[in-house]
Amino acid sequence: MTILPNNTIANRHSEEAKTTQTKSDNNDGSPTRTYRHRKRHREHKHEPKRDKISPKKEFDNNQINPQEEPSNTGYNSEDEYDLSCKDKLEEWQKKDESFSQALSNLGWQIKPINEDGACLFRSIADQIYNNQELHFKVRQECMDYIVRNRARFEPYITEDFGKYVARKRQWFVHGNHLEIQAMSEYYNRTIEVYCYKIQPINIFNFSPHSHKPIRLSYHRMCHYNSIIDQLLIEQTMFEDKLKATDWEATNEEIEEQTARESYRQYLQDNNGKKDDFDQIMAKVLAESQQTYLDELRNKGPSTSYNNNN
Repeated sequence: MTILPNNTIANRHSEEAKTTQTKSDNNDGSPTRTYRHRKRHREHKHEPKRDKISPKKEFDNNQINPQEEPSNTGYNSEDEYDLSCKDKLEEWQKKDESFSQALSNLGWQIKPINEDGACLFRSIADQIYNNQELHFKVRQECMDYIVRNRARFEPYITEDFGKYVARKRQWFVHGNHLEIQAMSEYYNRTIEVYCYKIQPINIFNFSPHSHKPIRLSYHRMCHYNSIIDQLLIEQTMFEDKLKATDWEATNEEIEEQTARESYRQYLQDNNGKKDDFDQIMAKVLAESQQTYLDELRNKGPSTSYNNNN
């Protein structure tokens, strides 16, 4: 048996250690890849290659993950950060068409409102002022009313009251049930909210003796439209025509009465002489008032004239 010297054993251990060292070291002395790692890599070279996910793609995936909690979950209004309304547009469109037809059978019509975050206030402005562009005025009146009645509304707000009011005063911020309740009280109108059914899902400030209710349609869990009563519109137009007709008739009656009074006063000033009457007739004819003269002859003296004499 051959006995190797100690220095030979040490050299062999040194050579074995080299087989596990890197082929080239980094500047800091740390290994980059060992032969052992290379062998392992060769053993697993048939594994499927994994795609690298870019930070942007990973962010986008997080955006549509329903389990992810929105960054502004402290808000009262869920539709302020609910992105589900943008999904399945075809499905929502079918629901909207069916919903519109169901309301049409009741004589109601869905009036489209701009989708810019102010749809709730636009819908109320459309029914209160008949102009959705006055949504700024409606929003201001609503938030001022909430501030004046802070003690009653604050318990239902999940965030700081001052921050809530300041945020809601911005024209593009969504409104929710709290603002609907405030507006129903401020305008003294019942507000009904319909969502793909002919029965309202919410009724605010119900009063059987108030004016016609304000009806809103709620779509895709993030948008309000105005519901118009076609029968009420036709009735309003008919009443407006009657008022115009009454005004015209009243105006004609006033003009006729004025003419009669002038004629009577003229006769009194001239002692009602026949010659004066003939002169009046000649003057009227000269002024092309033959039609007016015939009307006076046919009607005769008025009742008020007989009573005065």
